[in-house]
Amino acid sequence: MDDYNYINEKFTGVSTINDNMLISQLENNMKSFLDWGFVNIGGFINVIKPEANLYDNTPYQLIVVEDPNYNDGQIWQSTRKDWIWESGIVHNGYSPISISGVVINGTNYALDNTTYKYYLDYNLSRIVFNSAIPTNSALSMNYSYRWVQVYKFDDANWWQEIQYNTDANKLHFENMNAGDFTMFSMNRIQLPAIIIETVPRSMSRPYRLGDKSLIVEQDLLLHVLAGNRAERNNLIDIIRIQQDKVIWTYDTNKVVNNEVFPLGFNGSLNPNRKQYSELIRDVNYQWKTCMLQNIVISEVESFSQALSEATIRLTAEIIFDDL
Repeated sequence: MDDYNYINEKFTGVSTINDNMLISQLENNMKSFLDWGFVNIGGFINVIKPEANLYDNTPYQLIVVEDPNYNDGQIWQSTRKDWIWESGIVHNGYSPISISGVVINGTNYALDNTTYKYYLDYNLSRIVFNSAIPTNSALSMNYSYRWVQVYKFDDANWWQEIQYNTDANKLHFENMNAGDFTMFSMNRIQLPAIIIETVPRSMSRPYRLGDKSLIVEQDLLLHVLAGNRAERNNLIDIIRIQQDKVIWTYDTNKVVNNEVFPLGFNGSLNPNRKQYSELIRDVNYQWKTCMLQNIVISEVESFSQALSEATIRLTAEIIFDDL
């Protein structure tokens, strides 16, 4: 009977069924790691009125979105998705632009103005007004967007459309009755992009004698999609040289429970947010260290002049020394 005191019939290492476990933790952290890494090496584009881009287009212009869930004139979008919200980033003397407001018919209206109430959807890069404004209004805004869009696999479903040449495709952007901009932002993947997929290849082995500690190896696929071979090759090389890099991960469960996640359900900024660099340095949110191993490049193909792709397989090794 004394041996019964050493028997634990409950699950090990799990406190509640709603916890994010290994795979979800890895996917969330890999997206954050890639987003943060690309932005800090200059992977952002600043859009400033009245500056045109290389194609002599005006990406600062916003157009109305005909969304059946809203009244016409309530939602306005930019040509590129994934506005940057992080702060404290400097690369070669340049920093991403912090959105301060929107210009409507020549007048700037800050987020807290009393004339037009609205919020910013950073994920889909849209302005959502509380009440519709005239659809013939002229809207513009200074902002920064991520050069590389990173998706978790569940956020990049098979039915979503890959959108080419978004910087040059001004006619499609302005014509809401034809072209690929007739699809909503959540249904479009703009290039270049990386899609994170967890695959069913994982191994566990003991870490030390005398307890239940484990070394867990989980494989991930990074699907690289780019508009040309040069962009694809550059993304491949950036990731391949992260071989044997050790990174801290944050605990998604603590981030959610303490409500410090960066964006709300509608894509708006959380006032209590912590960005990736803060989470992995704060002992209150640190989870495990993760080593990126066995980086292998495959399926390097170019289907056309507008689409080049590759698949990067890597192994994430995490030590569970507290089981």
